[in-house]
Order: sequence, then C-alpha cells, then structure tokens
Amino acid sequence: MSTTLTLPMLVAGRDLADLFVDRLTVTPGAAVTVDARELVNGTSSFAAELVERILVGGQAGALCLIGGPPTFAQYVQDAAHRLQVADRLTVRPRLVSAAV
Repeated sequence: MSTTLTLPMLVAGRDLADLFVDRLTVTPGAAVTVDARELVNGTSSFAAELVERILVGGQAGALCLIGGPPTFAQYVQDAAHRLQVADRLTVRPRLVSAAV
C-alpha cells in the first residue's frame, strides 16, 4: 500500500507535522510519498517530526520526498540519519528548469 502527503507552501512545527500524519493511513511496511514540490519553506522541527512519525512510529517501509527546497530536504535527511532510518528514505530533488 502507498499513500501521498502533499505539503502546502509553508510548514512549521511538530504540531503541524502531527496533524498531517494523523490524516494519513500509514501501515507498517507501506510506502509514503511526501510531495513537496509546492513547498517554499519548511522548518527542521516539522521535518524531524514527519520522519519520526512516518518511519519510526508508523513503521512505513519507505519514505520518498519529492521536490522542496534543498534546506528542507537536508532537514529530512538529517532527521532520518539521527533516527537511524536513512536506509528507508529517498529524496528526489526539485527539478530546475533550464533557461532558454
């Protein structure tokens, strides 16, 4: 089973991450995609709680972050390393359009 969480332009704080994850159905072994393509800014506390709730608490088999600012992607990666779940994280960076 897989599920997708689409982030808004701004995310901050552990409480907001909890609210978003509470709305998901995360089952053990599931794949969770976080679509951050519209995200402009996200805090490290939001990223840490998101990783903890999905990969540790929810026991998801995989978390894939798509897009988002590089700093937010780094927050997610740092949290995954701290929580020792980096092997279940994939980060697909935001694609930058080439100027014509």
